[in-house]
Amino acid sequence: MGSGILWDVYMELIEPIASRVPYMVTVGNHEYDYHGPHPNPSGEPMWAPQDEPGHAGGWGIGTQDSRGECGVPTAARFDGTGNGNGIFWYSFDEGLVHVVMLSSEHDWRPGSAMYAWLQADLAAVDRSATPWVVLNTHRMMYTTQLGEEGDKAVSLA
Repeated sequence: MGSGILWDVYMELIEPIASRVPYMVTVGNHEYDYHGPHPNPSGEPMWAPQDEPGHAGGWGIGTQDSRGECGVPTAARFDGTGNGNGIFWYSFDEGLVHVVMLSSEHDWRPGSAMYAWLQADLAAVDRSATPWVVLNTHRMMYTTQLGEEGDKAVSLA
């Protein structure tokens, strides 16, 4: 997903569905993978220190798993609902469900901007009108599994 042609192919593949129904996305490691000269479009720090082993510099997770540039096209091609931080975290109501979309690559701990936004967003939910709340994120916020170091690190943050 890092090169432009792959983005074009991906968008063509999802077009039959995404042109007919809402297609809401959230940010994970491939959508926040970047190391280059562009400024960080989220304006917020990632979930872990950028000097972790394997980090190649820049903002985002800074690895080559998506050819190192996915954060820029993700921010340019997708939008959130305008009530959070662009595509990085936002929410919307769909019928009886309040849906929260969070980036798994940003700091979500107490004191972070995303945490403060989430607290305010959840406090504003009218549970009589929207009794269900669904939270979506790419990585697991809690895991005991081994072999998925990125997910384990996020869950321990």
